[in-house]
Amino acid sequence: MYTLSLLWQIPLGVALLALAWFFFSLAFRLGSTLKSIEIILDKQLSPLLEDVNQTIEDVNQKLPNLLEHVNQLALSIHELSEREIQPTLHNVQETTETLNRSVTKIDELIGIISEFSKQAVDRMSFYRDRLYIPFNDLISFYAAFKAGFEKFTSKNS
Repeated sequence: MYTLSLLWQIPLGVALLALAWFFFSLAFRLGSTLKSIEIILDKQLSPLLEDVNQTIEDVNQKLPNLLEHVNQLALSIHELSEREIQPTLHNVQETTETLNRSVTKIDELIGIISEFSKQAVDRMSFYRDRLYIPFNDLISFYAAFKAGFEKFTSKNS
């Protein structure tokens, strides 16, 4: 029995040694990785954070002046709008209304002229038709009279 217990203890001891070696190498690698991260943080992140901090301080110093300029610009735009743009817009609206009224009157005038022209054409057609028959009869009578007169004069001569 003692041999049997030794047989399973040797692989167990080897496995424990391998496991210890694995944890030792893992700890060593983790330590070197943490050291690399610490170096990176010290050399690269610290200056970056200092630059960001300086930028924030610069912005905080210049922000009130910038806001004052923006407020002055907004006030100038508002004054320009009240002084120049709104009166011009009002004049454009009045001109547009006047133009629309004039176009409406011209449209009405064109409608009246169109109606008058249509009535004139209808009346002229009516009178043409009324005069055509008597005028045609008169021409036919004249042609018949002339032919009869020529026939009468040619027989008498």
